[in-house]
Amino acid sequence: MNKIALGMMCFIFIVFGFSDCFGQNDNSVARSVGRPQTMALAKIGKAKIQISNNDLRIGDLVKLDVGVLLDFDKPVYFPEDLQYRLVITDEKGASVPFETTFPVDGIGQFGLFTKTYLVDKAYFVVGCKGRASVATKAAWSAVDWEDARSAFEHGAFFPESDFCVNVAGEGKFSIHVEVYNDSLRRPDAGSDAPTAIGTISSNVLDFNVKAR
Repeated sequence: MNKIALGMMCFIFIVFGFSDCFGQNDNSVARSVGRPQTMALAKIGKAKIQISNNDLRIGDLVKLDVGVLLDFDKPVYFPEDLQYRLVITDEKGASVPFETTFPVDGIGQFGLFTKTYLVDKAYFVVGCKGRASVATKAAWSAVDWEDARSAFEHGAFFPESDFCVNVAGEGKFSIHVEVYNDSLRRPDAGSDAPTAIGTISSNVLDFNVKAR
């Protein structure tokens, strides 16, 4: 997905999908504009995920892949950058918190798709108290972003991941994503294609966490 731009630029990922922010460009979104055509995402879309390893240890860096199939034989508008919510639970079904590294700036532009497979990726760390995570957070918190020298001197490098899963110890966990779009493309004279709206859930993957 590469949606992360370092420094004083915005950070967009993957997840990117962790907050409801919307872009402002001409090809962006409008929540109430005339009578735009819509299509239920659940009728034409499917989502799936995979992770690089399901036997993990606290401190591991894990790749999360997200794929979305838009299976419709007519053109439909959908964001080019996937938006999704993470759902992580423990073996008792309780929600496991996670911390995103930086907020999502916007959904970007819409694409016009016919029978298309979209893919995205993110990286997460098991646990949020590791030495590298703490050092990165401390460096970014100390930076004066109006002074480029401050960023350099504090070593504000790329974070190691897009988010961390705040597990307290060993156990069995599950993860899935909810891919969504709740914004409409601005209508124009060039196309009357609908915008795919709604939410679809991916498969659920289990993973084990052990202490180092």
